[in-house]
Amino acid sequence: MTKQEKKIKTLFIAVYLLFGVLITIFVSLMFYNSLQNLHSKVFSEYKDVYIKNSNEEAKRVVDYFIDSIKYKESNLLASYKEKLKQKCETGYKIANFFYDRFDNKLTKKQLKSVILEALQQADKNYVVIDGKGRIVLSPYFNKGFDVSKFRDAFGNRIFNIIKQDVENSKNAESFIFCYMNKKHKNKPGMCDSGFLLKRIVYAKYFKPLDWYIISSVMYKDIERKLQRSIESEIERFRYGSHKKNYVFVLKIIINNKGLKVQRIVNPNLPKKLIGTFVPLDIKDISGRKFLRDMLKVAFTKKEGFVHYKFRVPLSNKILEKTTFVKYYPQWHWLVCSGYYPSVFYADLHKKDEQLKTFTVENVKKLTVWLVVFEAFLFILLLFFIDRIMKLLRAYREELENREKFSKHLVESVPNPLFILDKNGEFIGVNRAFVEFFLCETKELCSKNEDPDIMLVKDKAMEYLKGIDKTNPKEFNLVDNDGKLRFIELHNSVFYDLNSEVAGVVGVLFDVTKSRITEMELRQISIKDELTGLYNRRYFNQILPREIERAKRYGYPLSFIMYDIDHFKKVNDNFGHQAGDMVLKTISDIVLKNIRNVDFVFRIGGEEFLILLIESDEKNAYGVAEKIRKKVERYNFEDVGNVTVSLGVTGLRSSDTLNRIMKRIDEALYQSKNSGRNRTTVI
Repeated sequence: MTKQEKKIKTLFIAVYLLFGVLITIFVSLMFYNSLQNLHSKVFSEYKDVYIKNSNEEAKRVVDYFIDSIKYKESNLLASYKEKLKQKCETGYKIANFFYDRFDNKLTKKQLKSVILEALQQADKNYVVIDGKGRIVLSPYFNKGFDVSKFRDAFGNRIFNIIKQDVENSKNAESFIFCYMNKKHKNKPGMCDSGFLLKRIVYAKYFKPLDWYIISSVMYKDIERKLQRSIESEIERFRYGSHKKNYVFVLKIIINNKGLKVQRIVNPNLPKKLIGTFVPLDIKDISGRKFLRDMLKVAFTKKEGFVHYKFRVPLSNKILEKTTFVKYYPQWHWLVCSGYYPSVFYADLHKKDEQLKTFTVENVKKLTVWLVVFEAFLFILLLFFIDRIMKLLRAYREELENREKFSKHLVESVPNPLFILDKNGEFIGVNRAFVEFFLCETKELCSKNEDPDIMLVKDKAMEYLKGIDKTNPKEFNLVDNDGKLRFIELHNSVFYDLNSEVAGVVGVLFDVTKSRITEMELRQISIKDELTGLYNRRYFNQILPREIERAKRYGYPLSFIMYDIDHFKKVNDNFGHQAGDMVLKTISDIVLKNIRNVDFVFRIGGEEFLILLIESDEKNAYGVAEKIRKKVERYNFEDVGNVTVSLGVTGLRSSDTLNRIMKRIDEALYQSKNSGRNRTTVI
């Protein structure tokens, strides 16, 4: 151990002893003072935590039941839908069975009578309507009654909706929700949310007799079944540390008589009060109209907290209560749950007294343990200080070896490598860098004013200063043979011992071969091999992009679709080689008669599409006619004259790609159907 290391060791022990004593005294005093203040602060902090947790718990419980209602309603609805479908499927199979068996043996009238009798025997609630909307079988209407003009609550003809759904369905079936007005007995024609009935209807089309076999159910029956299940679950539910918290439900009823609030579930009330109405102006002992506060929350915020005074369950005490209210509009339910903060505060005072005792006891324990710990730590210090000094010596030797290794590593990198300081001066370069830029020595290479070296240096400094954080950065250099080279520069910032930026390390990669290969492959992937035009794959990339761009910037966009008339005859009469020649020649004609900004795609065998940028239908028609006439006048070798038919359309504000393709395809079809060798605009 050197003299310097011995001095460091002695100084370290002395400093440790001094600071050890001071820290022990300081920590003991601070801990004692902190614990003395803790009991005065913990009450308010714990109160805030309790209020927050209780609010979250009440909200979580209410949200659970709201989510449970939605989930169970979805499952029950799916179950009823499946039952209705199975019922219609059964009716369809019955009708189909008797039709196949007696079609050639009975008259049409007799056959219908047999099928209807079989359906009634299977289920008396079947409804059968013919294709004109007349009742064939129904437990509700007379036979022959016309239901085709029946409308739902929104004015839609129900039977028309069923027919349209059946026509658009693969399995000739329809499933709809239908909302019907229930007329009020005292005020005919009145229809508000209280008198709107929802019915689930399932229909299956029996084509041989032009019948619609229908099964339906009132949604309120499903809804009521689910409500009873949820009410029972809420009635039994308790939560909280003492299992005393509960959930209660109120129902808002709005009709021609006004607004009422009905008790649906409340485990805290006698059962005889369930189903009764709560006075809207009900007040607590402090005069707060808490029910109106709940309704205000429901109608404005959908959910929130209401504060009022209420009786504690199983007690005659009336305390402040906080209740979370959430409105479920589908059932007009107010789902609520709350808690009594005052009950908690009494328990909190008891815990505060316990905390004071805890404070005194733990300060004593801490003082003893600190003394023991300091003594033990000092013994360990004497043992480990020698180990620390040995580690320092080993670390110094390792740093020296690492510096030698770093120099060797830089030289062994096969790619050109350079190091710049934060001022842009070369710290060093490797042999590969010298060879790449043809310098005589490393020193000359670092000081060389060669434009290529300066370009590399500037790119690296842009990265270091944050001007351009692209990494790797790609750029071009011209080698000594005058050939363009693609270069990738990979940069990495390094730092000094103070964690401040010290400079940048750069490595150069020659990626010329890979970039040339990428460009060649891209051209192959987007070009048609025969015509040299863009292919279908590039068409699927470009068209959506250009349509979106035209809509965004408001410039016109037009499309020309063309194909070669009687092209099959060309192949059949002159061979596919002649056909290929025609395709290539026409493609050359088209390319010569459009602008560089336009696109031409081969989207089929002899079907092509031209995309004209910033060009309306009028200009597109002129281009199409110019191309048509050029092709018509051209004399194809060994084939003679060939014509093309064209369709033209322009981009409209509501267009999608499918709409454009459908419209331009129709325009091309009209050109061909009208005698070919012409242009049609749609």
